Amino acid sequence: IYGPTGTGKTEILKRISKIYNIPIVIEDATSLSETGYIGRNITDMLEDLYHASDNNIKLAQKGILVIDEFDKLAEKKEDGKSHVSREGVQRSLLKLLDGSLFYFNNIKFDTSELTIIGLGAFTGITNDNNYKNITPQDFINYGIMKELIARFSKTIPMNHLSKDSIIKIIKESNFSPINTYRELFKILNIKYDFDDSFIEYIAEIAVLQNNGARSIKTIFDNCISSALFKIFAGEYSSIKLIAPEENGNAYILKK
Repeated sequence: IYGPTGTGKTEILKRISKIYNIPIVIEDATSLSETGYIGRNITDMLEDLYHASDNNIKLAQKGILVIDEFDKLAEKKEDGKSHVSREGVQRSLLKLLDGSLFYFNNIKFDTSELTIIGLGAFTGITNDNNYKNITPQDFINYGIMKELIARFSKTIPMNHLSKDSIIKIIKESNFSPINTYRELFKILNIKYDFDDSFIEYIAEIAVLQNNGARSIKTIFDNCISSALFKIFAGEYSSIKLIAPEENGNAYILKK
């Protein structure tokens, strides 16, 4: 699964794991090294998945193993030399993707039913920001081994989130700051309101920053941080969030 940061690659997989009640382990590719070198290897990831399933080997073998920052394993031709954390790790993943037996702590782990997913932004792989047109050859040119990319049964692009998509996330997601602050102000007995212009304002900034949904909370917090000091000081009992005028506040406070 490849595409820009903040498009929901990791979050989608976490939700799938929760919906189907199967264990998931998300491993950072940059922590991996070829067997025999200092660093984590394939069996370390499988052992983590085994523990994530409460030591239920049958459940673990049907779990989800996510290798995040997969693009960091790319072997760049211009580097002029191989790296333990790149080409060697790519080669070690071949057996994993083939569906093989691995052993650790007297436990036999069969990866033939394991869902294995590589996640990466693959920055620079496309010139037009359209990830839908990426081909296997593009991954090979980027530095992923032909044998490795061929072992993935699907490649799924994730393009930049549109303004409308970000607005939908702000309005509907359980993790939206709009909802988390509603709960906070409810506890504080503060009247809380907002209008659509504020949500559009947040979405416009998120699009400009090009960090997708990941930036929503930071933008939101920056907009109302100064108001929170006054509210926590007990100076006001009501807040309404609005799209600010130039150099103005993104809120209206009332006592």
